[in-house]
Amino acid sequence: MIRGFALGTIAAGFLVAGCSTHDCPGGCVEYEGANFKLSCSPNDLVSVVATGPCANPEAGVSWYTGTGTEWYVVVPASTAGSCHIVLTFATGFTYSQDVTFGVVPRDSCGCPSYIAPTSGPFTVNNPADTCVALPPSTDASE
Repeated sequence: MIRGFALGTIAAGFLVAGCSTHDCPGGCVEYEGANFKLSCSPNDLVSVVATGPCANPEAGVSWYTGTGTEWYVVVPASTAGSCHIVLTFATGFTYSQDVTFGVVPRDSCGCPSYIAPTSGPFTVNNPADTCVALPPSTDASE
C-alpha cells in the first residue's frame, strides 16, 4: 500500500507540473559529469585527479569508471566552477583537460536545476601501449 501511495504521489507531481511522460522522458537529471572517452578497454589507467569543485581525493579510478567498463571516465562537480582533470596511465601517458561546469536551470517539468559541464564529451585518444590485452578465452567446450 505504501508503494502505491508513493507512486501515486510521484505521478500527481508530474500532473501538477503540467507534464506528461512524453514531455519528460526518463525523469529528472540529478547531475551530469564531464565524460572522457578512452581509446580502449581494458586499459592501464591508474589515476584520475581533479581539482576545484570536481575534487574528490578519496576516490579511486573505479569511482570514475564504474565497475562494468573502462571505456569512459566520468567526473562530476559538486558546484559550478572550473575543474582541472588529469588522467594518468601506467605507461606514463597523461591527459589533462580544463572543464567548466555551470548550472542547468529548472525545466518545464519542474525538475530542479543541476550542475553540468559546459563542453564535452572529450576524446582522450590514449595510445595503443596503454591498452591491455584480454587473457585468452578458456571455453570448456573446445
